[in-house]
Amino acid sequence: MDLVDYNKNVFEKIKTDFLKFYKKLKLREDFPFNSSESDDNIIFIPISALYGDNIKKKSLNMDWYNGKTLLNYLDTIKFHNYNHEKFRFYVQYINRLHPDFRGYAGQIASGEIKEGDEIVILPDNNKTKVKQLIFPEYSEKNISNFLSKVKETSANHDISARRGMSVTLLTEDEVDISRGDLMVKPSELPCLHDVFDIFIIWFDKNPLLISKNYNIKIATTNLSGYIDEIIYKINIDTLCKEKADQLQINEIAYVRLVLTKDIGFDNYWTNKVTGGLIFIDKITNNTSGVGLINRKATTKYIYWAKHKISKEDRSRIKAHKPCVIWFTGLSGAGKSTIANALEEILNKKGFHTYILDGDNIRHGLNRDLGFSVTDRKENIRRMAEISKLFVDAGIIVITAFISPFKEERVFARNLVNINEFIEVFIDTPIDICEKRDPKGLYKKAKAGKIKDFTGITSPYEAPESPEIHIKTDELTIRESVEKILGYLQKLKII
Repeated sequence: MDLVDYNKNVFEKIKTDFLKFYKKLKLREDFPFNSSESDDNIIFIPISALYGDNIKKKSLNMDWYNGKTLLNYLDTIKFHNYNHEKFRFYVQYINRLHPDFRGYAGQIASGEIKEGDEIVILPDNNKTKVKQLIFPEYSEKNISNFLSKVKETSANHDISARRGMSVTLLTEDEVDISRGDLMVKPSELPCLHDVFDIFIIWFDKNPLLISKNYNIKIATTNLSGYIDEIIYKINIDTLCKEKADQLQINEIAYVRLVLTKDIGFDNYWTNKVTGGLIFIDKITNNTSGVGLINRKATTKYIYWAKHKISKEDRSRIKAHKPCVIWFTGLSGAGKSTIANALEEILNKKGFHTYILDGDNIRHGLNRDLGFSVTDRKENIRRMAEISKLFVDAGIIVITAFISPFKEERVFARNLVNINEFIEVFIDTPIDICEKRDPKGLYKKAKAGKIKDFTGITSPYEAPESPEIHIKTDELTIRESVEKILGYLQKLKII
């Protein structure tokens, strides 16, 4: 107000203009604003932050104003009652203080959880119970005593954690939980979907383009997605809908977003954590925009065709269940060797199989991909989708890829049903792989001739809990195959 000489008329004009604008918003049914909200709930306070006018004390420069100061008004605000919120907890960090300890750390986004409560982990729909809630007060200097207390303690239903609290959660069962997974209560399940209608605000100087892939971050969940359609752009001055095929910086629109997999979500106006997301440019790594999820949707052009013959029908005539046997390990670990030996035995027993080998695939379908981190991820994404189709055809598909990144292996796992994905970790010490080096790749990588080579200049994220762990320095090829066959028989796949 000091910039307009504390003029009452200027203040009243700004107030009137804003109320007119607000009423326009209330009349728009397609805008997610509460139209029942009274204009009386909007408070206007004339202030000068520079000189402190009406911040803490009444301003002597604005004796025409008889309302509350800013701080007095803030003291009267009634906080939202969170007792009826649904429980939402994103896993931010896997806490491994000790080999015998596995906790899931994060901040509770909404609701409340108690020890002993049953929970569901999304997107895999695994169920377990909360064994213990651990708060940040423990001393890291006394980890052994702390761990002994954890082992001795049973669930205490009086101990709870609520919205905004940081906590490490222990589960009663050993279930597959990763960073970015969402924990909820069985009675409070969110929607699971991969296509949404969202409001988007664009920040980037580079325009938003339809069909361009962006990294999408929802709380601690990282995935990819693209805009399938700009339904309309909002003219900020008139609030009218306008057609658009791209968005420029600071523009707002209502769009359809397609993600690479299903996620649990809430409407943004119900839960700002599970309903909010950000767009990150894959090349510049800039935060390009923010999205507010309104509702689930379907893509404009693509629909899943349902066939009369099901996966079960196809597998019934083959006398075995379909699955993906996903071999992972360093180059030279023996993935292809063991995979071929396994397929040979399965074929002799009359089972329908097919091997997807990393090198063979790059001669055709993936010949357009290089070996950068981005291309390698896309290579695995395509193979995961093909594996899913083989499973739908009722076939036992065996893959032999390095697949160094956990995120891509989790993506592949989530495409098929539980017990249809069998991760086989071919665990071979890198020095043995280097000695084998059938293609001379390790030698070239160390000489700097190959960039981003796994185990040398690019990391390999070893599986933490694979279905089958084969140490090739301890097992022969025959013993390795027998171990896999035993697991398949255990699951009654063969």
